[in-house]
Amino acid sequence: MKIIAKLILTFLIFSFLGAPKTVLAQYCCHEERSVSIDKKVRGISMDHYYDNLDEGTIRFKNGDLIEFSIRVENTGPIDLNNIEVRDILPTGLDLKLYDGQFNQVENKIVWRIDRLTPTESRSFTVRAQIKEADKFPGQYTNIAEVTSDNSIGDRDTASYYAGAQGTTLVQRVIPKTGSGLIFGSLAALVTIGGAIALRKWSRGY
Repeated sequence: MKIIAKLILTFLIFSFLGAPKTVLAQYCCHEERSVSIDKKVRGISMDHYYDNLDEGTIRFKNGDLIEFSIRVENTGPIDLNNIEVRDILPTGLDLKLYDGQFNQVENKIVWRIDRLTPTESRSFTVRAQIKEADKFPGQYTNIAEVTSDNSIGDRDTASYYAGAQGTTLVQRVIPKTGSGLIFGSLAALVTIGGAIALRKWSRGY
């Protein structure tokens, strides 16, 4: 019996060591297969995307266009198959641009990717128009999720503010320049110089 047990154990060890890396990773190494998702947001007139937009930067109003960016990447060493990307939208959005399948009941967009090789990525863009911000002002959060048949998945969010008076709250005061400023400065100098001369004359200097 001991001999048979040793033979079985030896067979199992050699079978395990001789198995392809992808098979070993599938059964024992969850950390070796991973997929990441990155969700960002911006106003349509902004130059780049942000992780979140706080109320001190911008507050959207009804009719404003808002855009979301979703990037999915295979960050592991093996191929990922049957990837599903889900963008769960907050209320108060009227979709204008997207290339996935929209589920109106669950208010989400779904994309499906057959395969992602290691370091390969895919990006998606969603554009929408703000509505009902005057009725329900406050912070809104957009949730993005990704899963595959051989990965534990990932999740990311992007938040923004909307209200009755949408406005960019961060304002910069631009100093006046040009000929008007030059002539104004000269006039001020002439006035000051004349006052000094008059004062000296009155004192007999």
